[in-house]
Amino acid sequence: RVSISNIVRQNFIKSDIGKPKAEVLTQRYGAAFGVNLSCIPKYYNEETAEKVKLNAFDIVVGCVDNNKARAFISSELSKIDNNYNRPLYIDSGNELIGGQTFIQGMLKDSYFGPKLIEQHPEIANQDDKAERSCTANLANGTQRLTTNQTAAVFLFNVIDQYIHKVNIPYYEINWTTSNTVSKIFLDDWVKSKGNAARA
Repeated sequence: RVSISNIVRQNFIKSDIGKPKAEVLTQRYGAAFGVNLSCIPKYYNEETAEKVKLNAFDIVVGCVDNNKARAFISSELSKIDNNYNRPLYIDSGNELIGGQTFIQGMLKDSYFGPKLIEQHPEIANQDDKAERSCTANLANGTQRLTTNQTAAVFLFNVIDQYIHKVNIPYYEINWTTSNTVSKIFLDDWVKSKGNAARA
């Protein structure tokens, strides 16, 4: 839900306080751009997964603030049988001054890249302890505002390439706010897997 601290660094206003963030953003951007948007303002977990049919979407963007949720989304997407009904999953995780953007799904030349939980099994082994929100991390100095903005830019760039049907040659970008960027390319992963990686 929208809190007072969210107004300082996110696009919310006073009248939004107490409302589910997803609901506020769905109404706002649906009206602003004249598109039909909907949301389910609940945590995505074992209890609510049945209500959200992930194969109805083209793109799923992970903007969650804990590794347990990241692992669950990756796992649920992996269960979709038909590869062509499986949406592209773009995930981002970050810490103080850096992070990674991970792309799970069909990328260039009809190849499917690796799954987030396969490449980063450590996120599936997190305990159930709730992690602090981005706002709380900013307040206590364990995260910087520019880190969140950098994560958003990389997410948007991947979405833009996908929408414009540009082949995406990598499945992971590791970055820092000091302009250090490294990419892990799909070709290297495909060579290690052979034809099994092809759709």
